[in-house]
Amino acid sequence: MPGIVTLLTLIFLVWLGNWQMQRLNWKEGLITKIEQRAKAEPVSLATALARWVKSRDVEYLRVTAQGRFEHDKERHYFTSQNGQTGWYIFTPLRLANGKVIMVNRGFVTGKHKSPGTRLAGQKSSTFKIVGLLRQPGKMGMFTPDNAVAKNEWFWRDLTGMLASVGITARKTAYPFFLNAGTQSRPQVSEPRAGATRISFSNKHLGYALTWYGLALTLIGVFAAFAWPRLKQARSV
Repeated sequence: MPGIVTLLTLIFLVWLGNWQMQRLNWKEGLITKIEQRAKAEPVSLATALARWVKSRDVEYLRVTAQGRFEHDKERHYFTSQNGQTGWYIFTPLRLANGKVIMVNRGFVTGKHKSPGTRLAGQKSSTFKIVGLLRQPGKMGMFTPDNAVAKNEWFWRDLTGMLASVGITARKTAYPFFLNAGTQSRPQVSEPRAGATRISFSNKHLGYALTWYGLALTLIGVFAAFAWPRLKQARSV
């Protein structure tokens, strides 16, 4: 009986190790793809939309857009950056074709949450935005619900943000966010562009080695248990 239990446990530990190695290959491929997208030449929103319609695969795609911000409709998304709490400023960008894309213009601290404290960034001139696309978010199990009436958002609810500023028709707005990069023009000190953080935890190799190590330990423990009994059985 101990041998059967040990064998089943060993198989399970090796399976866990192999699964983590598969996850490692997947994560490394994902990181490589995203890094390549983030450094590629930007494509147009029309190209990005066609890709979204075809495959929904637009995450971190680098695009360019040009239009006028509707600053009176900006939304405030709670976040932290470099250990400092604050807000991402999401603002509708109205393009020449009449459509809107919700742009994450960047980070501000609490004292700059009010638009009146950053008037240099509230101009109505035409902006050229170069940045990375992000899919709408999902509400997590422990994420607070968005306080729409207070204009305080805790998860990236694109539909909710657009509806809160009177944009409800799907054909009126693009179905993804655009995170403005530091290449966007004109540049302003507040909000601080370049909100996209391209860094991913990749601990799968460590997890795999842990499971394989436990498997080897189990073999050693079973050998220490079984060897004396085998010697005793042979001496009888």
